[in-house]
Formats: sequence, structure tokens, C-alpha cells
Amino acid sequence: MKILNFGSLNIDHVYRVEHFVQPGETLDSLSYQVFMGGKGSNQSIALAHAKDRLSDGRFATAGTGVLDYSHYLSVLEKSGYRGDLITHGLAANEAERVAAFLKSRIAAAESSR
Repeated sequence: MKILNFGSLNIDHVYRVEHFVQPGETLDSLSYQVFMGGKGSNQSIALAHAKDRLSDGRFATAGTGVLDYSHYLSVLEKSGYRGDLITHGLAANEAERVAAFLKSRIAAAESSR
């Protein structure tokens, strides 16, 4: 299945300041960060985003929260999705465990077909 996503892809420049700038005022920023953004980018990433959630709503690495990955993978499969699962924000010591967890869930889903 191919999915065509119409939406924007932006680069967000985020400045942290002490207060909203008033007309005629110039402020120095406390910090500056650049992020990828845009609705199109966010939707594409969310399509097969292998993250998890804790019971209080915070994000967690795959397999450490409350998400039912067997159900999640079956929904992706039923929708015809055959792409990669995306992980990010992992610490180096988490990557191997997350990869093993996802591979085991995918293998279980494939064997139950």
C-alpha cells in the first residue's frame, strides 16, 4: 500500500524569551533550537511510529509502557502498511532492547496469520 500525504514540511525555529516581545522592543533569546515540523511531516512520522506511552501519558521507549503492540501491529497490517517502524530518541543502551522487542512482536504477529 502506498500513502500519499499532502501536507507541509517545515523547519521550526524556536526561541525562548523571558516574555512576549512588545511593539518596539528587542529581546535577547534565552535559548534557540531548530526542529523539523509541519503537519505533513508529523503525520508521516506518526504512521508507523514505534513509541510507547506510560499510564500518565508521558512517552516511553517501545515495550516499556502500556501500548498493546500486538494490537498496534495487527492494525498496521490490516490497513496494508508494509513499511518500516520508526524509533527515535533512544539512548544508546536502549537501542538493542527496543530492536529485539519490536522484532519479537513482528515475528509473533507474522506467526499468528
